[in-house]
Amino acid sequence: MAKKLTLTWGEDLYLESKLKRHKTKYRVAKIRLNEIDWNWSLDNQARQQDRLVEDRALEYALAMTAGNVFPRIAVKRLQNGLYGIMSGNHRAKGLELFADDQSKAYADVELEVYRVTDNRDWLHDMIVRSANRGLGDRTSAREAVFHCRHMIDKHGRPLDECAMEFGVRPEWIRNAIKCEETRDKLEALEVAAEGLNHTVLKELRRVEANDSHLRKAGHLAAAYGLTGDAAHQMCEEVQRTTTQTEGNRVLKKWDDQLRAKKPGVHANEKRRKTARSRLLRPISTLANMIDQGNKGGPFANLEEMGVDTEAELDEIFERYTHLRTVLDKMFREQQKKFQSIRANMRKSQRPANTTKRRAKKKQKK
Repeated sequence: MAKKLTLTWGEDLYLESKLKRHKTKYRVAKIRLNEIDWNWSLDNQARQQDRLVEDRALEYALAMTAGNVFPRIAVKRLQNGLYGIMSGNHRAKGLELFADDQSKAYADVELEVYRVTDNRDWLHDMIVRSANRGLGDRTSAREAVFHCRHMIDKHGRPLDECAMEFGVRPEWIRNAIKCEETRDKLEALEVAAEGLNHTVLKELRRVEANDSHLRKAGHLAAAYGLTGDAAHQMCEEVQRTTTQTEGNRVLKKWDDQLRAKKPGVHANEKRRKTARSRLLRPISTLANMIDQGNKGGPFANLEEMGVDTEAELDEIFERYTHLRTVLDKMFREQQKKFQSIRANMRKSQRPANTTKRRAKKKQKK
């Protein structure tokens, strides 16, 4: 019989406090890794973006290799007989990577968990969505608002209770919910409102009674990256008008002024940083995996990365070849731009250098 791979699991005091506060029925139990339903676990709405960060799971796997103790994972039994993870996707995925490195079958890998046996659906939803809120930046304030709205709309939970669960003030939640409603209205009007902060959204609420004014004002705020003060001044001027035509005239004036000043550099820079992050994140993840493999850790070859068949190898090689061709072309184009910039800088410096040489020659004479 194969020897089971086990780790030492500790208490999750933050999660236990939540469970006890709601008088949740649970018990400490042991389950096998192959009993986890990953489809349910990764689609449980705990995070709106980056539901599983590979770098974090890899860090956990390396820490497990070093013998570190991790807090227990919270699970519940699903109708299909498997377990859904309510809190701890990255810990479970790290254990999976660790098991792969140890060449252990998932059926032989046990983990100690909090098995929630309470049948209250709203409580399951609350635990899943709020479990990461107390862990640094794992759940953003905007995500917390999204989850609060969900708990209020779907389950009818009190706003004060939701605010306490997600660690925010009730009045802040009330204001944030109104701002998110304004964002939803803007997006329904085909305005790219994703990057607008609550300060700007609060000002745009002044003109949301008129869809035409709201659409135009929201577009200007998003396109030019307006600050809260600028949005306040613009919406206040529109609010003073008494007719549709006057409001349109004010917004046209703001559009002309903003276009002339071009204050949208901040918004463009934000988009550039986002694009750069999306480019570097997968490259950094792959580089970290290869570095660990070179140091004798997991991911020493493609087989350890899960490439087991010839078809998978052909697919990866095809994508690698295409990616290399495209990136090589982009690198060459960028290098030409840098060379052109350096050449122009040298040209701009030549007159000054020539003048200095002539002055030195005169001194010698």
